[in-house]
Amino acid sequence: MRCVPCVPVLAIVLLVLSGPVHAGPDASPLEALSALAMETPYDGFTIDNADETLAAFKRLSVTFAGEPADGLAVRLDNWKRLEWMLPTPNGGDYVVSLLFQSGVERLGRFGCVLGGEEFVSEPFNLPAYKWGHGMRAFRVRVPTGQPATRMFVSGKGLYIRRVAFSRVTRPIRYADGRLTRLAPSSYRTVVRRRAEQGGQPSCVVLVPPGAAEADLARKLAQRLRIPARTEPEPGRPFPAYPVADGAGPDTNLILVVGERGGPLLRAMARAGIADGRPSSAWRIRTVARPFRGEANVIVIGGCDGPSLARACEAFAGLVRETDGERVFDKFLTLAPDPAAGGVPVHVRDARAPDDPWWQKYEDNLAKPLAGINWSTPARGFQSFVGKLAAGYWTTGNERYAELCRKYLFKMVQDRAYTTYGGGDDAHMALSTLMRAWDRVEEAAAFSEADRLRIVNYLLDCLASDQGFPRDGGVSHYGGRIRMRHNHQTILGQGLMAAYLYFSRLYELGLADWWKAGCDVLIENGTGWGHAPEDSALYEPGTFREVAEMLHYQGLSTRGAKGTELWPETLTRFLAAVDSFGFPAPYGDCWASFQLTATSFFDVMAEDWHWPAQQFLTDHRIRGFRHARPSDDMASEQRLLRSGSTDIGGTQPPSDPRAVAEALKPLLGLAALPMGRGYYDYMAGTIGNDEAWQKHAKPPVPPYERTADKIQYRSGWGPEHEYLLFETLGWSNHGHMDLGALIHYCAGGRLWIVDSGYKNNGPEHHSMLDLSRDGERAWRKRPNAGALAWSGFLCEGQQLMEVVRLEPSRPGGPGPFRFTCRVNDYAGARWERTVSGGAGKGLQVEDVVTAEKAGTYDAVFRLRFLGALQGEAGRWAVRQKGAVLPVMLGTLAGDRLATSEFQPDKQSSHHTGLYPGYAFIDDPEGKPITLEWRRTVTLRAGQPTVFRAALGPPAKP
Repeated sequence: MRCVPCVPVLAIVLLVLSGPVHAGPDASPLEALSALAMETPYDGFTIDNADETLAAFKRLSVTFAGEPADGLAVRLDNWKRLEWMLPTPNGGDYVVSLLFQSGVERLGRFGCVLGGEEFVSEPFNLPAYKWGHGMRAFRVRVPTGQPATRMFVSGKGLYIRRVAFSRVTRPIRYADGRLTRLAPSSYRTVVRRRAEQGGQPSCVVLVPPGAAEADLARKLAQRLRIPARTEPEPGRPFPAYPVADGAGPDTNLILVVGERGGPLLRAMARAGIADGRPSSAWRIRTVARPFRGEANVIVIGGCDGPSLARACEAFAGLVRETDGERVFDKFLTLAPDPAAGGVPVHVRDARAPDDPWWQKYEDNLAKPLAGINWSTPARGFQSFVGKLAAGYWTTGNERYAELCRKYLFKMVQDRAYTTYGGGDDAHMALSTLMRAWDRVEEAAAFSEADRLRIVNYLLDCLASDQGFPRDGGVSHYGGRIRMRHNHQTILGQGLMAAYLYFSRLYELGLADWWKAGCDVLIENGTGWGHAPEDSALYEPGTFREVAEMLHYQGLSTRGAKGTELWPETLTRFLAAVDSFGFPAPYGDCWASFQLTATSFFDVMAEDWHWPAQQFLTDHRIRGFRHARPSDDMASEQRLLRSGSTDIGGTQPPSDPRAVAEALKPLLGLAALPMGRGYYDYMAGTIGNDEAWQKHAKPPVPPYERTADKIQYRSGWGPEHEYLLFETLGWSNHGHMDLGALIHYCAGGRLWIVDSGYKNNGPEHHSMLDLSRDGERAWRKRPNAGALAWSGFLCEGQQLMEVVRLEPSRPGGPGPFRFTCRVNDYAGARWERTVSGGAGKGLQVEDVVTAEKAGTYDAVFRLRFLGALQGEAGRWAVRQKGAVLPVMLGTLAGDRLATSEFQPDKQSSHHTGLYPGYAFIDDPEGKPITLEWRRTVTLRAGQPTVFRAALGPPAKP
């Protein structure tokens, strides 16, 4: 066995800084390189138990410690080996790239057999880390005539997560992990060369299908004396150049957009790299090198036909002669506003030069981490950089770009991305950072040296423990589990943005490895119509992030593999929109009024032609004006900008018939189905294979008798009755809230609310909390291991059985009644029956029947908004202009009390509150809980019953 030197991975950037730029004829047959040196991978595998992975294991003869690999056992201890046979029918240089987890004492080695001799690297690890994620790559020189090459990784506490193979087809670049030459890009666009003849023109005007826009586009082409071509469908995912007749990847494109724009413009707007129609006047923007090749795209937009005509005239006048060419070199040109002395529209709304805001953030640069006091400073940094880039993008003001430059360099200086520099959860804003840089890079504030420095810094971020290596460490959702949780999908969003940038400008093969990981996220992240989280915030966020990975490529989510069940998800997310357009915030929700699903509704309207999006917007504006008038959603500007003409806005209204049909599944009583794959996951039949060999699987009812949520709705106005009921207990980002009344609206008021972020115990929910002989229904799972990260932190019941549902199907308002049941709830069978509708208020009956004899402590809780007063069985919740009577069927010995809102210690956010709610005096909007306690000793089979009647609401 021959060992070859291997330079350790750097603690911060995790890139190997060793190896020559190009291997000569006498180079070692095994050499460590930076993963940045790899070309596009042509093969590889992930360590999981997906069918595709197992097929790859079989094809490559992958073994673990001498046994066929199953994708479950992954830890390499005592120098065990993960081995494979790579087909090498052609001799030459191959690059093997590894994504792994290791640490100071967790070592690994890579080896291979060449010409009958075994070559092994020196040990590698992450020397400054107790535990972290990293990458390593090795060049292997395979001799001619060796059709297959045995390769392996051995380790001492090492985890291998991904392996990729690529060929060396050109002189190796970036072997030391650094870019040394900047990809050229600028706003300078050649519109016409001197004496331009036939062949490939320097620029073409693309003619959209709309009649008015098409005519203006053709006239512009004639004025500029350049060809006009039909605006194409993108055809291939971005960053591929959109093929247009007679144009190539270096042919500049001019797009015109009026009311809607053509297919390419719409795809670019979906991807966030171009603008749609301006809201007023006109705008001309240069998008520098958005595709592979050297072409720029110029977008000329007007809010209406006359404005677009003026924009085309202005553009023709701005094109100038220079060096024998006709060029345009401006980033952003906006229509002058005569009413503001000729200052361009929109720029007049930007910050003035003497605005103290500028100096405030200049001064903050002298503070550690720029004075950003977020719990995760890296996310704050990236968020602010994104805002600066957006300011530049919107106004063209170079001062935004200059401040952005300073903050980027401050990030470098303070190591504000990687975990050991205060970068916890930095990956959650990676897409913001990448998109921000793509928007400002060509600004005059950045010299070429600046740009090269920042590009390499971004590569350091992407190679850090908060970049691509982190993705390999997340194994709790993988393999046959067709879900990916929010930390995976939001990282994927950032990696997709990074792929689009570094692939199109630098042709990095490593970027294609990022893309391959994103493709798996897209296909599997939401394939069951459900994400792991039971949260009105995090689950819609996961869907949005999958959508963004597709949109960044200019693609629609409709028809993409993994989105087939999205229409079912749409109905489930809509069920959490209450009578005022507020979210019913089940699970972890950061803000009581933040409806994360809104962006998902927008996606479904744009990509899937869902007809009720404008109706839902109008519903929210009306509802917020009624119940939270201080919110931006209730503002006059929002009404004019987003509302339809039905409510005094400017947008065209939805088709009433189409809306009625789309929303019919949510009118009346509706049991929202649980995705079958999600049910199998919750039942322990899919995923966590090793863990379930050590732990008892959760008891679950038959799938046919489950629901994800149960909703009742009498209509879509503030005066209508609404209820959301929880049938899931603990799960990822969920709460211990089985059988909870999450949200209840009636009589134009919101009465029952849920708990907010990290306030996840039963004491924060309108439910029955039960203990037997001091043991609660939920218990922390001992030695949970991976299950804790997979949403199975607790033992206990997690799904309720739907026993009765009357009426059995939605379709209209009226009386309703449903019963849900769970067995072995702290040793008892618990049945909760909820009935109401037709203006009769809400009735709740809990029947607890002992399955095991013992002393039961029960707490029946209701969590209200308003002033709560009463005694014994008579209570009332008072809000401005309304009162909700609450009648309790108490027994002798029962104890009743109210408790003020007390967030859990681990909840560092001001969540679970309703500030600005119009019908209470408390400015913080604190809820108050009515606690009805009973201690009773029961024989097996003996019941105890709780009955409560709420409402109907009345005037005080």
